[in-house]
Amino acid sequence: MFVPSIQVKNAHYGGAYDHKARWLNYWYQIREVLDRKPSAVLEVGIGNGLVANYLRAQGVAVITLDIDPSLKPDVVGSITKIPLPDRSVDDVLAAEVIEHIPFDEVENALREMARVSRRWVIVTTPDSRRTLLSLDLKLPFIPALRIFIKVPSLRRHVFNGQHYWEMGKRGHAYGKVADAVHRAGLAVERHYVPMDCPTKHVFILRKPA
Repeated sequence: MFVPSIQVKNAHYGGAYDHKARWLNYWYQIREVLDRKPSAVLEVGIGNGLVANYLRAQGVAVITLDIDPSLKPDVVGSITKIPLPDRSVDDVLAAEVIEHIPFDEVENALREMARVSRRWVIVTTPDSRRTLLSLDLKLPFIPALRIFIKVPSLRRHVFNGQHYWEMGKRGHAYGKVADAVHRAGLAVERHYVPMDCPTKHVFILRKPA
């Protein structure tokens, strides 16, 4: 039986942690949450607290969950066994979290997030596919041209003390993640890799009515 453990110490969240790509990732997390106009959100994995603090400043009631009590989450607990009642919040956000558990546990984590959500589950995770082509061209009087192509990595992922798996590496294609989503009772409403943040994959998951 998998027992979650603290992988990232409190001191990790500072300085070099907030590089440019991470700030872009924050922007996508915040935008996707606010676009759904929730009253209450559960954020799984508090990190440095930036996203939760911003959402609260926009009037969203945020409950934070983390297994590390030193981060001072509102609730100490695991994504695979969330200690909240069914349908506790409108939406759930889990950004850069599910790769920190073995893939065999991902379906259970998704099912738990679906259980406590009334509407949406928003997930971001690393995308290790290589960028083959990224072109964003705008000329006068011509519609913008955007071409963005990524190709799978041939490498297999080796547990590095934090990530048990990464999407795009051998054995972890999009279809495998989508299958886990569907088995957990969720539907993929939309998924994408931002051109300006190509190492991240965003999933917008809908809970059926």
